[in-house]
Amino acid sequence: MTDQLIFTESIKNDIIKASKWAKFLAVLGFIGSGFMALAGLVMIGLAGVFDSFKETPGFGELGGFFAFFPLLYLAVAVAYFFPSLYLYRFAEKSAGSAEFMQQEEMEKAFGYHFKLYRFVGVFTIAMFALYIIMIIVMSSLSSSISNEFINAV
Repeated sequence: MTDQLIFTESIKNDIIKASKWAKFLAVLGFIGSGFMALAGLVMIGLAGVFDSFKETPGFGELGGFFAFFPLLYLAVAVAYFFPSLYLYRFAEKSAGSAEFMQQEEMEKAFGYHFKLYRFVGVFTIAMFALYIIMIIVMSSLSSSISNEFINAV
């Protein structure tokens, strides 16, 4: 039994085609991340407009909520950047290594592929935890609000 993996022409061609799609998706991720960061920065620049909502009847309570949005957009931009970076590096390394049969470069490519999946996995777990926390907080808030409404009636 051998420890070598044999790359047929079909496998090489599939890796090269997949790397082109990976690069395309990574570039889209970079563009999306850039737009999210730009939107967050624009919102920071428009902070004065959000402050004017404090004087509008019914919107005064939302002032802190509007201040939260720029931070959220910047955090999402950072969260989009890293998977795109890992996907781009995987695409670059895998295409060249498959075409020229470079073992070391292919190992680096799959190292970036692993980092991509690890990031997405940890991020998914974090988001599920955040959703659970939000559900608990919102249900406790809604029950306290409904109790206040019932007591007021």
